[in-house]
Amino acid sequence: MTTAPPILLISGWGATDRTWDALRGELPHSHVEVLAWNDALRDPLALPSRLASRPGPWLLVGWSLGAIVALEAAVECVFPLAGLVLIAGTARLCRDDGYPGVDPREVRAMQSRLARAPERVLGDFAARLATPDGDDAVRADYLDQAKQFSAADLALGLEALATRDLRHLVAKLAARTLLVHGDADGIVPLDSARELAARILGARLEVLPRRGHALPLTVPGELAGLIRSFAA
Repeated sequence: MTTAPPILLISGWGATDRTWDALRGELPHSHVEVLAWNDALRDPLALPSRLASRPGPWLLVGWSLGAIVALEAAVECVFPLAGLVLIAGTARLCRDDGYPGVDPREVRAMQSRLARAPERVLGDFAARLATPDGDDAVRADYLDQAKQFSAADLALGLEALATRDLRHLVAKLAARTLLVHGDADGIVPLDSARELAARILGARLEVLPRRGHALPLTVPGELAGLIRSFAA
């Protein structure tokens, strides 16, 4: 019997370990750990140190900003990886020169407003995150998680989203890669995932119809099934 690889989960901006609770419950036979996105951004050694803490190879799973963190780590990783799963992920959030993405002015506006009206910024983001398939409970859950972070950490995450650009690195990626994306994602456009999948040799893109950005909160069971199949 093949041993399931240990899994390291990395959440998106404003999300805590709680984001993965339902999904973790669907992965009963795997060793599953969570790394906070703000810890990974503050300390470049946080992720490789976690991978070194237990024999691998590990399966890296990142959502949104966590997918950017996981992608960068996988490109630079000196440890063998069992694979990489990018949920609502992209190599670059902001669009430029024909690259599909978010208007960078939107991200800069969020950064500017964060210091003055953090609750409004988080509320607007939660509404977009939960559209179209999330309900009030999903929005409330995300907001409750986001309020656990300091203004400095939230600003750090927005700066990473505004500036990280991994497009030139992904051709070096050696790990097997699965991308999972909702076709109604209102934060990271599906075309960004298509662009990323085209740049990664052998990558597979799984598109979920009528799903938005909050996949770990809205379809944890479906995600877990895709991760189990990919890991096997």
